[in-house]
Amino acid sequence: MSIGLISSLVGSNADRHAHNALDETVTDAYGWGDDWRDGKLTDDEILARLFALNQSRAKAESKLLAKTKKKTGN
Repeated sequence: MSIGLISSLVGSNADRHAHNALDETVTDAYGWGDDWRDGKLTDDEILARLFALNQSRAKAESKLLAKTKKKTGN
């Protein structure tokens, strides 16, 4: 590995690369990778999607809890 390559891996470029890799991994995990790569995900869009996902999961959890309480009589 040359000195030039090593120096290119440190500092803000490395940080930017690591941040982009993390963003890509996370957006792929949520199924939003194509939109992220196409530049369609603004901060507001990401927040809106996360909020909608949170609401959906909270609703599902609430229904499951109600079913569980009904079955156990608690």
